[in-house]
Parts: sequence; C-alpha cells; structure tokens
Amino acid sequence: MRIRYPHLQNQDADQEDDDHQLVPGAWRTEAVMQEVYEEARGPRTTAAGKQQRAYLKEYFSSEAGSVPWQMRAVDR
Repeated sequence: MRIRYPHLQNQDADQEDDDHQLVPGAWRTEAVMQEVYEEARGPRTTAAGKQQRAYLKEYFSSEAGSVPWQMRAVDR
C-alpha cells in the first residue's frame, strides 16, 4: 500500500499500541482511501486493448500461430 499510495500518512493506517492493542486508522472512519475505490471502479479496458486482444486470440487460434499441443492443454 505504501508503495502504490505513498501519500497515505501513518495516522491513516491501523497501528498497534505498546500493549499490542489495535489502534484503528483514519481509513476506517474517513474517506482517506477513496482513490482506491475509484480506481477499482474505473474502466480497465480500452478500445485499443480490446482490439489487440482480439487480434492475438485470432492469431494464436489460427494455423500460423498455434502450436501442436495447445488444444490438448486447453481441453484439460
């Protein structure tokens, strides 16, 4: 989390006190991690990505791009 979201502060994350009791972070009560939810909801594909995927699917399913063992591996 810290690498992907370096702007998060220590008070945002859960911590332990000296008696090893959980001290809830601000993320539990505030919208400090709203960008995580927004990122998860966004469109993950683009038209160019879909076009590339379709091209690769056709190629690897064709006689030119397939290998002799691939259908045995898929049929398992």
